[in-house]
Amino acid sequence: MDNDFYEFIQSEEKSELFNQYSIVPNLVSYFKKVNEKRKNAFQTTPMLYLDNIQDETLLDILKYLGEDWREILIDHNIKVHLTNSNLKKQDIAARITKLFNEYSGDWSQNAIQAIVTLSEWFEYNKDDGKELFPELYRKRAELFMNTISDKESLYHLMKSNTPLSTLSEIAKAIENDPEILRIIEKRKQELAEEKERNEIGEAVEILLAEVLKNYGFTVEKTHIGRDLIIKCKGRINYDIEVKSTSSGGFVSLTPTQAITAVQKPKHYSLCVVHKNGQELTKQYVAENAKFVNNIGELIVNKVQDVQRFNNTQNALTIENGGIGILIENPLSLRYKVNSYIWASGSNLLSFVEKLKVMNNQ
Repeated sequence: MDNDFYEFIQSEEKSELFNQYSIVPNLVSYFKKVNEKRKNAFQTTPMLYLDNIQDETLLDILKYLGEDWREILIDHNIKVHLTNSNLKKQDIAARITKLFNEYSGDWSQNAIQAIVTLSEWFEYNKDDGKELFPELYRKRAELFMNTISDKESLYHLMKSNTPLSTLSEIAKAIENDPEILRIIEKRKQELAEEKERNEIGEAVEILLAEVLKNYGFTVEKTHIGRDLIIKCKGRINYDIEVKSTSSGGFVSLTPTQAITAVQKPKHYSLCVVHKNGQELTKQYVAENAKFVNNIGELIVNKVQDVQRFNNTQNALTIENGGIGILIENPLSLRYKVNSYIWASGSNLLSFVEKLKVMNNQ
């Protein structure tokens, strides 16, 4: 905005024109008269004020509370020399305090935003906060807490070992990309399902070991490539990988488990127990355990395919003429065993007979 126009009017002592015509812009770029005549008197009241607040944050807070003083403040770029009233920080502070005190009912989203913004303003303007907002500053913590409806989640945040700065970055990332929240929810569900599978699997391992001991076998627990090692009078070692499922769908083997099965095709079985909503007991496990005794033979081709893929992947990373491929995310895989394979496996009695035959050979 060119100030020459306004300087000319004032140099000609024609400032009354500011009251007769809407030619002075406010902070939202609307032109208004400086004063307005009352309908029932010759007195005038200000429509525009000089801005001695000079604080955008306080103006934002008041706007959240329903009043936009930018509409009644003269544009800072306009040099209008008036005896007109001006608005100061004390004025806006008094108005904000009054509106907060008059607020009733549940906090609206805008009111909550006003409190959050004011709380942040207090952090960076402690002296002004104490002077301008003595009442609100004293009860700032209470005011802030009253805006939080989900206090349980807040307590979780307060007890978290994750630094607040990290949680803040996560919140900003979610605001910028809401898809992140869906990914978090998916991962949360995966972890819950994995936890349930592990708990069920642990229970099945214990029960299966007890059942096999009743048949005279020695059972040892392990966690590298298999879950149980079965021995009978020291003559045989037989490995079992125990899986459980609640859905009755596929189960999966880790690369280590699959390789172990391939290396010991005659002495390795996959055991699957479908929980099916039933209580896990020794009897239930004995009646429902399914043993895939040839899992090493069934999976060998896929293990070889993965080995060839890994070899190709490693070859790609070798630089040739200064150019190579950087693989930033290593392949994470498991071997999927569909339900029709394990569901048709042998039962516990057949598996025990197999062990007895092997032990007598």
